[in-house]
Amino acid sequence: MLIILAFLCFQYAGTNSTIIEPTLNSEVKCRSERKMYYNFNDFKMDVCARCYMYMPPILFHVKFKYDEEMNILRDPRSNLSYSADPFNVSQELSNSFMEEYFFWKWKSCCVAAWRCCIHMIEKSPPPLEGSYCPRTWDGWQCWPDTPAGITAKQPCQDYIYFQSSPPTCPKYAYKKCLTNGTWYRRFNLYEWTNYLKCGRRDEHRRFLYFHIATHAISIVSIIPALIIFLAYK
Repeated sequence: MLIILAFLCFQYAGTNSTIIEPTLNSEVKCRSERKMYYNFNDFKMDVCARCYMYMPPILFHVKFKYDEEMNILRDPRSNLSYSADPFNVSQELSNSFMEEYFFWKWKSCCVAAWRCCIHMIEKSPPPLEGSYCPRTWDGWQCWPDTPAGITAKQPCQDYIYFQSSPPTCPKYAYKKCLTNGTWYRRFNLYEWTNYLKCGRRDEHRRFLYFHIATHAISIVSIIPALIIFLAYK
């Protein structure tokens, strides 16, 4: 029975690693948050290395360094390099994570990026009329062609929550397309997506305010009872 289960798991993993391929043989390339365009295979390696790079250091035993020129990850102890492929990962790279749970977060980011690239390749171009910000991967998630002057929004992805569970109510990230058809750049340096609303701070704040209000109501309701009690005493 265990052998059968192991075989099925292997088959499932293998299927996942092969189905994420574009169905069209296209010359269209995929855009990353660095405003660079790659063919599908180069994009896969680059975005996976960057998904790893963007993860907080606290999630790792030893965090490998990102080699921007080679699109690889490098072990700072041995200086050995490793390709950032979660379906064909080395033991050394896998062991760099504090927990397997964090490895799966990284893998989910990679798969989302690959699917984003396929979407960029296979989706029809935007209308010729009007100005659009280009479809892109922002380092965490996918954004479609967006009309100039519009702020796009996308649900916050589960894999961006590293040390807490995703919020119970949907949260959204926002990306602003300027009137000139370019994505908003923070400090005029790099394209920026607003993920501030993805945090659970607002949810905790509302929870805290609710409890403060209920306690205040309870205290106010006790005052008349105390007055009556003291009057009869």
